[in-house]
Amino acid sequence: MYSRYEQLLRENNLKTSTVARDTNITNSTFTAWRKGEYTPKYDKLKLIADYFGVTVEWLSGESDDREALPEIKKRIKHLADEQNISITKLEESLGFGNGTITKWDISTPGIDKIKKVAKYFGVSTDYLIGDAKYKNFIDEYESRVSESKLEAVMKSTSKYDSGINFINVYGSIPAGIPIEAFEDIQGQVEIPASWKGDYIALRVSGDSMYPKFEDGDIVIIKIQPDCDSGDICACYVNGYDATLKKVNKNNGHITLQPLNPSYEIKTYKHPGEIKILGKVVEIRREL
Repeated sequence: MYSRYEQLLRENNLKTSTVARDTNITNSTFTAWRKGEYTPKYDKLKLIADYFGVTVEWLSGESDDREALPEIKKRIKHLADEQNISITKLEESLGFGNGTITKWDISTPGIDKIKKVAKYFGVSTDYLIGDAKYKNFIDEYESRVSESKLEAVMKSTSKYDSGINFINVYGSIPAGIPIEAFEDIQGQVEIPASWKGDYIALRVSGDSMYPKFEDGDIVIIKIQPDCDSGDICACYVNGYDATLKKVNKNNGHITLQPLNPSYEIKTYKHPGEIKILGKVVEIRREL
């Protein structure tokens, strides 16, 4: 561990007395560390690591990843590792110049590039820059369920009698050009307590699914990560856009088909660009 500290001193042409002064760590602490009589605690290692712009894990010998990455680069690296793709290959796939992402620790990327990376990985831009904990709405929902918050978030299981459950009606899933789904609660509807699984209710807006679905209809959706070809589902496009469409599957792609012929049929890579929120099992319409 101390050898890496010495390496940093040599690379930066510094003396321990300078580091001690700038970090407010005593010279005797460094001397004891060099002699093997003392191992700095995490708070002191963090001060030294931050001073030289390296990670605590690298300084302590626990990792060979030396660079203290900004949040956006950390998250891109994590997403790339999940998909087993190198940063160089990612830059090539996005049409970026070689080294573009690598330089994001010394320069601020434009929003257009951030959006391209977010779309590629199916996450929100807020997640990518570190302003959101969850990758997208689906991940947030699943996390809340795992934390035993299903009743408050989706199910809202107010049981006024033994045969009925009440579920929240959430903000619009547009039946036109996809937009982000709102999380505002617009009321509640009843479902039979005998129904197995988890359900949410969402309100339709637009006319791309006309005549089967009309603007203002409430659809009951069974939460499920997959569906059969021909099912009508609520889907998230590129991680955060929500839309209600007929799903057709074909060789690694999903086609989202509006029922109104005035709207365009669109095809996406799957898995990758589409996440299925659930299947429509019932329509509620006010007369």
